[in-house]
Amino acid sequence: MQVVAADDDEAAAAADEEEEDGEEEEDGEEDVLRTELMHAAAFGDSRTVAALLAAPGTNVNAADRFGRTVLMHAAEAGDAAMVQVLLAAPGIDADAKDNRGFIANYIAFLNGNEEAAALLRAHHGR
Repeated sequence: MQVVAADDDEAAAAADEEEEDGEEEEDGEEDVLRTELMHAAAFGDSRTVAALLAAPGTNVNAADRFGRTVLMHAAEAGDAAMVQVLLAAPGIDADAKDNRGFIANYIAFLNGNEEAAALLRAHHGR
């Protein structure tokens, strides 16, 4: 998979979409179903992922309502190239745990995604 550099307008538009994906709960906390970055990574949309990663303020460790991060969504999808791109993102936490206590490596393993799991294992603890 090739990551395509995005121009500033695309990055800004992608960042705006990222902010609109959550729903406000009654107590004022955001209930994130899935961010645009999570959706793009899960479906192998490298152009959108590149734009969002380049956008200022993108939280690469944002979690959905199940505590799952973008890296976990990519690991579940088994997209090793996307996992590799995300692992190179500044600040990515490969050891983040979801609400069940699972890390991305284990999620890849559970879904039979051996190549993604191997990349995540090699990155463990960095």
